[in-house]
Amino acid sequence: MDVQRGLPGSAVEDTFLDAAAPTHASGDSLVLYSGLSSGSEKRSLLKFDLGFIPAGSVIDSATLKLYQIWRNGESTVRVHRVTEPWSESTATWASSASSHDAAVASTIAAPSQLAGFVTSDLTALVQGWSDAGDNHGIALEEDLVLKTEFKSSEEANAARRPMLSVCYTAPTCDDGVQNQGESGVDCGGPCDACPPAGVRITAPGQAYGHHGACEGWNGCGDAATCALWACEINGYPSLVSYGADAPCTEFDNCNLFYAQGDIEWNWGNWCEVRGVTDIVCGGAEPPPDPTCDDGVQNQGEELVDCGGPCAACPGGVLITAPGEAYGHHGACEGWNECGDAATCALWACEVNGYSQLVSYGPDAPCTEFDNCHLFISQGNIDWNWGNSCEVRGVTGVVCAN
Repeated sequence: MDVQRGLPGSAVEDTFLDAAAPTHASGDSLVLYSGLSSGSEKRSLLKFDLGFIPAGSVIDSATLKLYQIWRNGESTVRVHRVTEPWSESTATWASSASSHDAAVASTIAAPSQLAGFVTSDLTALVQGWSDAGDNHGIALEEDLVLKTEFKSSEEANAARRPMLSVCYTAPTCDDGVQNQGESGVDCGGPCDACPPAGVRITAPGQAYGHHGACEGWNGCGDAATCALWACEINGYPSLVSYGADAPCTEFDNCNLFYAQGDIEWNWGNWCEVRGVTDIVCGGAEPPPDPTCDDGVQNQGEELVDCGGPCAACPGGVLITAPGEAYGHHGACEGWNECGDAATCALWACEVNGYSQLVSYGPDAPCTEFDNCHLFISQGNIDWNWGNSCEVRGVTGVVCAN
């Protein structure tokens, strides 16, 4: 986009300031000055209206082009960001000569014996104006040795008037950045409403699907069901939203369900079973406060739910080492013939020579322990079976006679 007086939609102001005439406004001058002229310092101001640039835009380039009037000698004209409002009809040395940043934003190389165009890169300056909304234009000044003259916006030859050429990329509702008044990344404001608050459980390139034929949704049935199951298996009771679905070959990695609540993590992406990503879950509640009957050794208890702040522990012997548990052979899930954690823990006491179960601790799939011992039946056990499938096991077993 070119901004130059005379072009459709363009608004430009410019003037020069004269230290020798501190209250004189020169907005109607055909020439802009910087440096030493007729024994006094002169500076110039220029302002280009950039209101057409949408908020949040990325400025790809911004180039100032001025027409330099012929002269002998070369100099460097310094460009500064103006910090206060002004207008070309009223700006004077007294009102505006010091209203700019001391920092140099850019420079113009003004060569000797040239009547022609010179340029300056204002990309960073225009980006700052776009971000902050404080465009008061630029000031030009140089060492007090020579004077540099440029054609102003009052020049009759329109091609020689000051021009600022700006290229920018406007924000969109799919650029991955929270901008343009959005209340979240690419949602809210001018974009679609943001989904309800929740927790995103899928990393980039990750999806959830279902084992079966190497295509379609198989046992999940559809993307919404698969996304809900994914929330549940990650500890969230509800589905807030879900995104794209595609064959797993288009993702980096799929987690595939065998059934609701039963999943193969990190299955991969080698066939076209369907997967869904961008899953946002909700309804998670904070963990309950520990108690003396929650079946977990916590809050300073000596054993599970006894000692510390709870009732004194009965005498007993802890028979499970850290990472060790007891379960039962059978289907690769659940408690099988033990029936529950309490029964399995009692059988563990008995097979270790104790007659009573004092207490037991957490239970979980054996894949979450280092090693499980699995009963074939009461009193008959397969020691050090391992942890290769999700049969249920119990740890923290305390026994007594």
